[in-house]
Amino acid sequence: MGDHFDWFVHNALSQSYHQEAKENNMNVHQLLTQKASLQKPGQHGLIALDWWNGNRSILTDTDLSGMLIGCTLQTKPEDIYHALIEATAFGTRIIVEAFEVGGVPIKELYATGGFLRRIQC
Repeated sequence: MGDHFDWFVHNALSQSYHQEAKENNMNVHQLLTQKASLQKPGQHGLIALDWWNGNRSILTDTDLSGMLIGCTLQTKPEDIYHALIEATAFGTRIIVEAFEVGGVPIKELYATGGFLRRIQC
């Protein structure tokens, strides 16, 4: 699910964000997360779907594509990044709910990306 974040920072982010992150001694994901954390959920008005690299759970169709709607000339990169975070959270929720409906209880989640972190449900 992290593919769309990687695509975004490498293909749709201006060099000024990379420079700002470097000047603040952080990577660009940390910078965007920091900026996005100042927003309330949905505040940016964007809707994203996290199938940028297909859907492997629930629909099992690798040809599906993601989407981003609601952009305006005032949309900032941190708005898009926040929408991608929301899309990832929603996609994860759908997967968890499908497992539970199928009789597989989910007791905990492991979020990875550099280190493993345990999250109690």
